[in-house]
Amino acid sequence: ASQTIETLAPTTEATTTAAETTATEAQTTESSAKPAAKPAAPATAATTAQETAATTAATTAATTKPAVKALAGTGKINILMIGSDARAGLDGQRSDATMLLTYDPAKKTIKLTSFMRDCYVAIPGHGSSKMNAAFNYGGEDLLIDTVRQNYAVDIDHYLTVRFEQFTAIVDQIGGITLPLSQAEIDWINGDAGGVSNGEGVKLLNGAQALSHSRNRHVGNGDFTRTARQRAVIRAIFAQLKTRNDAATVAALVGFALGNVKTNVPADQILTLASDVLTADGVSFAEARVPFDGTWSYATIKGASVIKVDFAANNEKLRQFLDS
Repeated sequence: ASQTIETLAPTTEATTTAAETTATEAQTTESSAKPAAKPAAPATAATTAQETAATTAATTAATTKPAVKALAGTGKINILMIGSDARAGLDGQRSDATMLLTYDPAKKTIKLTSFMRDCYVAIPGHGSSKMNAAFNYGGEDLLIDTVRQNYAVDIDHYLTVRFEQFTAIVDQIGGITLPLSQAEIDWINGDAGGVSNGEGVKLLNGAQALSHSRNRHVGNGDFTRTARQRAVIRAIFAQLKTRNDAATVAALVGFALGNVKTNVPADQILTLASDVLTADGVSFAEARVPFDGTWSYATIKGASVIKVDFAANNEKLRQFLDS
């Protein structure tokens, strides 16, 4: 895995790269089990009153717009970004990508941390399974609780995007540019098509960018795929950075909000986007969980999973996010 720090100011750039892991790709065995629904209780005056009160409380909570919560004492903001594979013809949903975005307004830094989906973790109320099963069992709330419990990360906010929404957003901003190997180009062309041969920097449309970000067949399986996903997020940011006047930012944020699910209020998303996109010298750093040397492959209940040393990972993650 690599940790990269890159400053977007024209005069400052620093990059640190760790040795790539040489592990082979884990097999993917997804869990689609769902708890059985409980039979409905007979309606009574008491239950009707309780349901009315619950509905009122839920409506009140849904219409309340709290400001984006910064982590206590740090001023940093954590948002869990989730790529959902929910689509027509698929039973259930899983988190195809789970990435923590940490923004430090004071330092003007953005840190991207990928959590690999095959990590074997405790899922509150559901025993232990691969991490992406949490999203199928309980959506964003349960996935956030799972990351909190296993990795000791404070998260309050999420942003979920489905495949078709992702492609629409990339197309809306005019595509993204990424350096590609010929093997990566061949993979995209076998799926979405349309990329010219010859390795180098290519302009990708939404369908091509989605194909690239989901590719775990070129390189080192999901380890390389999570690196591609972080590269795609950075490419989206770079493209937005070229269109950072207030009116354009507002229009793009408005379009994006129509294509994502989030618990961050629209006005706060606009404030954050404006702050990040108009600031000079914003830097990126990235990491992957599990970190090198802190995991092993295992077969549990017939499934190939990644067994994680949580104590070691949590310490390295804390160091990365606090640096």
